[in-house]
Amino acid sequence: LAALPPGKDEIMSIVRYYKAQFKNLGIKVELGKEATSVSVNEMKPDIIIIAAGSDTLFPPIPGIDKSIVVDARNVIDGSVKAGYNIVIIGGGEVGMETAEILSDAGKKVTLVEMLPRIGEQMVMEAFNYISDKLEKHKVEILTSTRVNEITDNSVIVSNKDAKTRTITADTVIIATGAKPNKQVAESL
Repeated sequence: LAALPPGKDEIMSIVRYYKAQFKNLGIKVELGKEATSVSVNEMKPDIIIIAAGSDTLFPPIPGIDKSIVVDARNVIDGSVKAGYNIVIIGGGEVGMETAEILSDAGKKVTLVEMLPRIGEQMVMEAFNYISDKLEKHKVEILTSTRVNEITDNSVIVSNKDAKTRTITADTVIIATGAKPNKQVAESL
């Protein structure tokens, strides 16, 4: 997933590296098999390292369960198709990359971020590259802006001056961060 946004395909080199190293070191890799307490105990491990990934953090916004709301990960991997009028909630790296992908495809994109600026923890070169593309594609960027509600066809936001605005949306994309997937650890 991390290698899918434009310009990030080089990330796959680390995957190729580890595949080769695992083969060289005789490390057994099993894919498509669920790690359950039974299957793990059958292996009789001395140590269990759990790296089960994460899930998107969906903030408690009224209307977050509406059918127009989708996960940025599903847009990036192509499993969900976005409409034309798009509001992306979250202006970090995932939100910016999603805005880049969709604006490249000719969509009308508005990026909403609570913080005073987008891309807070990004590497400066990547931030500058994506920012330039968002500006070129006329992506509207709203910073210091809070989402108050998601309706069936819009997003209601307010800025730091408490000025409220309604933005038309066919698709609302959540890119507000991630939380660790603890289900595997808890089941073991």
